Amino acid sequence: MPLSLNTRVLIAASAVLFSFFGLAEITLEKIYHDSIEQDMEERMFGHVYALISAAEMGDRSEERRVGKECRSRWSPYH
Repeated sequence: MPLSLNTRVLIAASAVLFSFFGLAEITLEKIYHDSIEQDMEERMFGHVYALISAAEMGDRSEERRVGKECRSRWSPYH
């Protein structure tokens, strides 16, 4: 028994809608995961930059301390 035109249009529209929602879900899932990955990468770089700057400040403090010791040791006033 052949289906009516209205039923065939309804089936076709349902298939198109189902396909659209499936593709939208896949796309949104990929965008979400990419966003999370990018955020984690940015956080990691922030931590790395903070550690590098802390290490550089520590080196400078050590250089300043050693420099003061050397200057005081060789000072003509001491």
